[in-house]
Amino acid sequence: MLMHLIHLSTIKQIEGTTDIDVFVVNEKKAKKYTYTLPSDFLAKKFHKLYKKGKKFHGKALTILNKNKIQ
Repeated sequence: MLMHLIHLSTIKQIEGTTDIDVFVVNEKKAKKYTYTLPSDFLAKKFHKLYKKGKKFHGKALTILNKNKIQ
């Protein structure tokens, strides 16, 4: 079974950042993560890939990991 995501919420903060909560599901295990992105553009890019289906969830997760604020 492949990895896929379950999107929980997207919250746009006053300072311009966007928080995205997702479950990363591998086989029968799921782990919750919160990613803080520096712009709304990146959040929209994530959502576009996420909505394309499970085949694109890996690419959507890459957007979150590469652009998260530490």
